[in-house]
Amino acid sequence: MLLIKLLNKPAANMSTERSLLIHFDTKTGQHTVEAEGFEGLSCLEATQVIEEALGVVKESDRTYKPEAQTNTVSTTNSVQARQKH
Repeated sequence: MLLIKLLNKPAANMSTERSLLIHFDTKTGQHTVEAEGFEGLSCLEATQVIEEALGVVKESDRTYKPEAQTNTVSTTNSVQARQKH
């Protein structure tokens, strides 16, 4: 297993450090991209470029952390975003 961690130090108006974790299974070729420290669905924007570079991501392949869970679904060009009312 290979892990790449990209860090973004917090700006003055941010309370936590944000990071992207990219997991590669060297035996199977499977990969996952995980976002930490992002609020709501901002993680989708942060991971989109990496996910597209690694291959197509289907909505059914996504796992949402509790802080990103919301009620409704709206669709944009290439990302489905869930938004609270």
